[in-house]
Amino acid sequence: MEEKQLYGALTVYRERGAYLRRLEQFEKAKASYDEAFKSNSEDVRTLTGRSQVCADAVRPVQAYADAELALKLSPGNMNARNMQARAMYTMSDFERSVVMNFRGLRLRRQPPYFMEGINQGVETIQDCIGINAGNVMLDFLPLIKQLEAARPDENEPQNVLHVNRIPKMERKHKLTGD
Repeated sequence: MEEKQLYGALTVYRERGAYLRRLEQFEKAKASYDEAFKSNSEDVRTLTGRSQVCADAVRPVQAYADAELALKLSPGNMNARNMQARAMYTMSDFERSVVMNFRGLRLRRQPPYFMEGINQGVETIQDCIGINAGNVMLDFLPLIKQLEAARPDENEPQNVLHVNRIPKMERKHKLTGD
């Protein structure tokens, strides 16, 4: 028996993927987006949705590839630009993510996705190397000293950790020489 073709399969699978992404069921959502991609491989909304699922599921390389493909199909698509910048951020390429968000912000100010991406990237960079980073050695010096004091000396004999509470029975020697 021949399998019937689903009418509107692209929309059905794409919207099911979006629904499952909102429920944070990323594997099922990706499978739905893959089915939608099989029915039409040139749909930009499917590619950006799958890119968003992959970014949320911490698969940034595939998210970046999907966003790149969506941008090739539709160079002016702002959602694809946003997904590409998010994928770069997820890949821990914070500087490039900030640059991509600045480029997107020049083209469109609302909705504030690009501004939020800029703020997130700049804050992360400052946490890593900026004012917020602090002086690591001075901040953790008391903890380092405490751990060093608690570490046993290698030359010192080890204490017995377990002491048996049940006394051993002493053998009594027979006084007679049988």
